[in-house]
Amino acid sequence: MVAFSNGFFLSLSLCVDIGIANIAMMTLAMQRGYAQGFCLGLGTCVGDLLYAIGALLGMSVLLQ
Repeated sequence: MVAFSNGFFLSLSLCVDIGIANIAMMTLAMQRGYAQGFCLGLGTCVGDLLYAIGALLGMSVLLQ
């Protein structure tokens, strides 16, 4: 259980950093409303997921 909580808090700390995407989400949400900021956040999540899948596929090819 301790290893899970350590990993969870580590991943949470990596997600909370203030980067360009987070600033863009906050700015868009303040200017145009919650829904627009939420849609931008979902888009960045999908983009990050695609990058992660691409990296995993590339590593699997290299490791074979």
